[in-house]
Amino acid sequence: MKEAQRLACRDGVRILDAMYFELVLKQGECNPIPSDEDIREVIPEIVKEFKVCTQWTAIYRVLVDLCGWTAEIMSFYHRMESLLEGCSLSYPINYQCIQKTLASSSILRKHYKDWVNYKIKKDDRVFPKQLKIAQKLILLLAKNMKHTMREAETYDEG
Repeated sequence: MKEAQRLACRDGVRILDAMYFELVLKQGECNPIPSDEDIREVIPEIVKEFKVCTQWTAIYRVLVDLCGWTAEIMSFYHRMESLLEGCSLSYPINYQCIQKTLASSSILRKHYKDWVNYKIKKDDRVFPKQLKIAQKLILLLAKNMKHTMREAETYDEG
């Protein structure tokens, strides 16, 4: 497990290795992909951390690259909008924010695991914010799934 918790440090920003997510979620005898319920539970907590609506791009990147969601932005938008129906969010999902951010940043268009080797430029104020949200989402999903696995084990034993 220690290997799964490796963190790389580049340019003063902690970068979470995508392998952490994969290894944590594969532990136990469960499907390693978070359920829609797992995602619905953690997204409102993540959105509280948003400083701008474009940070939905980090959620998009993690769910597409590590959770098997479709890369087609409009389909992603509709799925997320449906999943979060009834949730009151300070920054509701916005298709244009995701599209605009992906169009304006080459690193954000790349797979999440490419973010680990990205050398952050001194004047880059966008990428560090996206990375922070992506890392927090990964950690919360892993934590939430671990909790769900324990509940399932307790239920199976009872």
